[in-house]
Amino acid sequence: MRVNVHGEEFAGELDLIETVIRGGDEKAFGVRFYLASASELMPPQHQDDDRSAITFWQKIPLHADPKNYHERLLLTLKAAVQLIEKKQREQK
Repeated sequence: MRVNVHGEEFAGELDLIETVIRGGDEKAFGVRFYLASASELMPPQHQDDDRSAITFWQKIPLHADPKNYHERLLLTLKAAVQLIEKKQREQK
């Protein structure tokens, strides 16, 4: 699967999300990037946060040390930042 998000769609807001997965033997955490979306898509008094977003999830077995799993997602996101920084240096 490929998801394309254009830079102007990033709303500049991030959240760290945690949840227990069905069955209760795993949990997951993720980094959610909110996207700009039309205000008419969100009713003003709506309970749920229906804003458009992309979340990068990482599962963690319930009794495992989460540090190792946090590190995996962290390294992936750092690699993405490094790619962008490299491109910036090349264009100077």
